[in-house]
Amino acid sequence: MERNRRTGFDRREKISRVQSEQRTGNERRELIFNQIKLIGKLRKTPIFNELTNSEFINIISICSKQTFLKNEVIYYEGSKSDDMYIFIEGILKVTLKGNELSLITPIDLIGEMGVFTHEPRSATVSAKTDCVLLKLTRVELNNLFEKKSILRKRFYLGMIINLSNKLRKANEFITKLKNSH
Repeated sequence: MERNRRTGFDRREKISRVQSEQRTGNERRELIFNQIKLIGKLRKTPIFNELTNSEFINIISICSKQTFLKNEVIYYEGSKSDDMYIFIEGILKVTLKGNELSLITPIDLIGEMGVFTHEPRSATVSAKTDCVLLKLTRVELNNLFEKKSILRKRFYLGMIINLSNKLRKANEFITKLKNSH
């Protein structure tokens, strides 16, 4: 085998390394593309709409990606509310006392009420299909808010808008139920 005098690598090692770097570059581009796509989707939600780019990145950086398989429970009614989720992909099912209340589609927040009220979960949420969520814990969020108080204000404004939208939808649902009887 012919060795390069300066590096000590033979020709096959160089080709293999170049191919590996190309694959890594392609994977990196794919990851960046997926992140940009995700950021675009998340930016459309009220909770993130109020944040600057750096504040948005601060929030996303403390999230952990979690996947749930079909029929897997995300959390149970009555359980402790220490975290909330940003729902990215799939379909979620909300049940109360075993009765299906609704389906949730991306992009949405789930479990946020309990994080701020410290009340137990008001319903059970499970994966109707395979799902991807970003988990955001109360502790990490509070730690971030201690460092960046303006971020707290903007995040809460987004939360108020988000919860108002959910309340409006719930009111519309109740009105339809009343009118159908």
